[in-house]
Amino acid sequence: TAVFLGGKGPCLFGCFSEMIRLALEENSIPLEVLRIETNMDGAKDAFNLIKKMSGKSTFEILSPLPEGMRSCTLLDLLENRFLLIRSTIEDEERRKAFNSFEDGVFKLLRNARSFIELTALIRASFDEAERFKGGRESILCVGIVGDIYTTIDADANAKLQRKLADMGVYSERSMTINKWFRGKISLSPFGWKWHSKPYIEKGIGGFARQTVGYAAMWSRSVDGIIQIHPLNCMPEVVAKSILDAIMRDFRVPFLSLVLDELSGDLGYITRLEAFCDLLEANKKNDELLARN
Repeated sequence: TAVFLGGKGPCLFGCFSEMIRLALEENSIPLEVLRIETNMDGAKDAFNLIKKMSGKSTFEILSPLPEGMRSCTLLDLLENRFLLIRSTIEDEERRKAFNSFEDGVFKLLRNARSFIELTALIRASFDEAERFKGGRESILCVGIVGDIYTTIDADANAKLQRKLADMGVYSERSMTINKWFRGKISLSPFGWKWHSKPYIEKGIGGFARQTVGYAAMWSRSVDGIIQIHPLNCMPEVVAKSILDAIMRDFRVPFLSLVLDELSGDLGYITRLEAFCDLLEANKKNDELLARN
């Protein structure tokens, strides 16, 4: 038996579980695929399935959630801190040393056996990372929006944030596991949903509304916006047409990166470098205008 998430709206993700089931059936593989939809009924079905398969009580299933959410929050803070420090490093040797340190930290975190051990490692890593801080003073800031898969998976997006940081650009993503989970329970009236209303009032599937909402919210405070999504992702294609209007409204540079399994690193890096040069030129022009 395999469990796979479903999807709603025009997002192609909703088709995957049925495609998997048909492929297994055609190849006579005896594997049952259970699809869990991402709405309240789907969450209820998932919870009942977990209870049935694990044999655990409601309390036993729910009790790890607070520590799990706290862990995700702390890991986001650590990752953002590492990216900020990386963006200050200009010296190649220092950057190599930081790469080794960062890889070692995440290896230790993956092997942590408890929440207490995890939090202790994160606190220690926060302090230790400071010794790698470089001398680059002028740091640009970019908001990354788009589909959840391409934003949260570093291998899928060719380590986009690390590449930007090496160019002296600090970045923050609109979607992480922590943000996705907290977005389901958030009651804040002035979050990304509020900022999306002038452009898109309802979800159209996938993460299009989050993409639009975060882009509108961040356009007031960042130097540029990067949208990243899989090839032919229908909700993100629709979101891109709206993002063009947002970028014109706020006069913020915008780059859209479309990824598939054939995406090559060379053209990808060239586009990032050109975008970063544009951000740097804009920042210098703004500083000159401010002086005059």
